[in-house]
Amino acid sequence: MKRFIGATISFLFLGISTECSAQTDTSFHSAIFSSGVYGTEAYEEFDFDIRNGHRDVIEYSYGKKPRTLALDYKGLDTLDGHPSFNVQFKNGLVLTITPEKGHLHVSDKKGTYSKIFVWHYEGPINGIGTYCTPCADAEESMVILEKYFLLPE
Repeated sequence: MKRFIGATISFLFLGISTECSAQTDTSFHSAIFSSGVYGTEAYEEFDFDIRNGHRDVIEYSYGKKPRTLALDYKGLDTLDGHPSFNVQFKNGLVLTITPEKGHLHVSDKKGTYSKIFVWHYEGPINGIGTYCTPCADAEESMVILEKYFLLPE
């Protein structure tokens, strides 16, 4: 017990932080959108990252114990006259992502996949959990998509 208290005091006095450096990097932001209930098989999530003012990683997660896949950005598109962009899975599947008034419409070209994804809060709930510093709020998330994914780089 004394060793634990001494280590805690050392961290406090020396100003040592245990946070991940990516969470304190102000040049990194993440816009997260999801569909379904977290912790269920129907859960799906898209995570759009920007780093140093440029489009970075796009990830898709799914399932009860989410499995994450990296996606490739495949350029601009339109869907029913709305500005959109395409992402591609490693297996070749291409999805069109269309930001619309605070949510995303995600669909495939064949018409077999069409879902609405809403902004996903990533942080403490009822005081439990950690705050996600690079995670954008709902409004900022839409700005990130418009600025970094709907405009050519």
